[in-house]
Amino acid sequence: MGHPQALTIEPAQDRAAALQRLERAALREVTGAASVADLARGCALFDVLQAGAVVGSFAARVDEYSTGREITVTAAAATGGEGVTEALAAWCEQEARERIGARVVTCQTSRRGLVRRLQRAGYRVAYVLSKEI
Repeated sequence: MGHPQALTIEPAQDRAAALQRLERAALREVTGAASVADLARGCALFDVLQAGAVVGSFAARVDEYSTGREITVTAAAATGGEGVTEALAAWCEQEARERIGARVVTCQTSRRGLVRRLQRAGYRVAYVLSKEI
């Protein structure tokens, strides 16, 4: 059995198609109140490709704080391909170090499996609590 082809990440060529892929992320957004437009506001959109086919998309922005810059992934969704989470995290970390000068990469999720995968990659859990009122 062969190994899956490497994943690559590129700026989204079709913003509308990327936003449509991210609709799944909006359905599971941690507060339950944000639309895909809300999640993508102020963000650059990226596509995750495998063998030239788009297998996922994500939205990310750079936040500036007094303690330094931070890359925040506000939405991500994949339709297939193994290792999308790991490829996305590695790409964000490399961008943070080499191009942006950011000190932290963050995301929010309500998906326990994603939390476990990111913890294995060295991420720590910081709680965000919300209550619909």
